[in-house]
Amino acid sequence: MLAWEEARRIVVERVAAAAGGAEPVPLVEAQGRILATDVQARGSLPGFTNSAMDGYAVHAADVATASADGPVVLPVVNDIAAGNTKAWSLATGQTMRIMTGAPMPHGADAVVPVEATDGGVVRVQIRESRAVGSHVREVGEDVEAGNVVLRRGTLLGPGQIALLAAAGIARVRVVPR
Repeated sequence: MLAWEEARRIVVERVAAAAGGAEPVPLVEAQGRILATDVQARGSLPGFTNSAMDGYAVHAADVATASADGPVVLPVVNDIAAGNTKAWSLATGQTMRIMTGAPMPHGADAVVPVEATDGGVVRVQIRESRAVGSHVREVGEDVEAGNVVLRRGTLLGPGQIALLAAAGIARVRVVPR
């Protein structure tokens, strides 16, 4: 007995061959269709290093000793909103408030969630240490440019369409109806 995915792959291949191959369609017309070819990401996801939480971008070494009994106090030198396009740099001994999805400032290597602080806007008390990489999403962490994001034979639903759009795909080759 064939596994479901193997049987589906065979059917898709035979239907595509019988129908004369594949046809390109705009992504907006691809829902409910079946991919005729593997699709590779045009860009990395995420496309830039960003914060995975609302909080404070820091140098992990600056908050290594932070605790509830001995908070580390740092000056807040800027706010970085999601959608920000300016490149920021963070000096040692400083922090920047940062929103989920906002680009990390150069030099920062961790994010302290707002819940682990007093929520300060001029200076902040950080009550928990964080390791390098904490709450940071690196470039290509989900998908690297050039990686296959969907395989031939995939039925395209809303989730697949969203993934393809996020990966920079505007047209796909699908099995003819």
